[in-house]
Amino acid sequence: MKRFLSLLAAALLCVGASHAQFGINHLAVSGSVSTNGIGVELATQVTQWGALRAGVSFMPNFKFGFDADVDANIAGSGVNTYPIDIDLATGRTQGDVILNIYPFTQRIPVYVAAGVYFGGSKILDIKGHSDELEQGLKSGAIQSADLQIGDYQVPVDKNGNVTGYFKTKSVRPYFGLGYGSAIPGRLLSFNVELGVQVMGKMKIYDGTTDKEVPQSVGVEDVNDDLRKVLDKLTVYPVLKFTLSGKIF
Repeated sequence: MKRFLSLLAAALLCVGASHAQFGINHLAVSGSVSTNGIGVELATQVTQWGALRAGVSFMPNFKFGFDADVDANIAGSGVNTYPIDIDLATGRTQGDVILNIYPFTQRIPVYVAAGVYFGGSKILDIKGHSDELEQGLKSGAIQSADLQIGDYQVPVDKNGNVTGYFKTKSVRPYFGLGYGSAIPGRLLSFNVELGVQVMGKMKIYDGTTDKEVPQSVGVEDVNDDLRKVLDKLTVYPVLKFTLSGKIF
């Protein structure tokens, strides 16, 4: 909740600063549903060609289950593979500051959007547990165990738990195309927008230490589905439906 309020305050300051600098006398508020989750934005007109938006979006904590394999170092016997149940969770809160550019002025509300998303750098939480690994680690039969995702090795603790998260940049460029007026000519307007957040290469962090987990180049990847998530989330698609209301 504190993170949500902080991002909302930052967004409000961005719009407020624009309002003061340009002497703007139009302001709108909107609610949205998108692949970023549920959001709220304020928008102000900066010229007849552009409108500045700033807001916050909240993604509910959806979970997805995976069956994965863990490489375990067995005392005196080399490496064995053990199954483990993995949950990926999506919940995060992020802010945005975006400029809508209307090539034909807002009389024809087709626009190009450019800006940044910030916060919400933890994209997916990783949690898993194995009773078999817990028993082996506590008895000493298993010396150590790691969940292999690409070149990353996420450690399994003595209780048979693995925790971590996929992390990207804290500030991410955004580009999009849309239709609709950020500042309604009348009371309400409906907008639709399609764009992408450019997130770059993801990294994996240990949830217990908040440090990037070790990488081992050349180790065979036994968890192909998780590796695909890591590789393909370099660009995050945004499909957004917005209902805007004019304040003044």
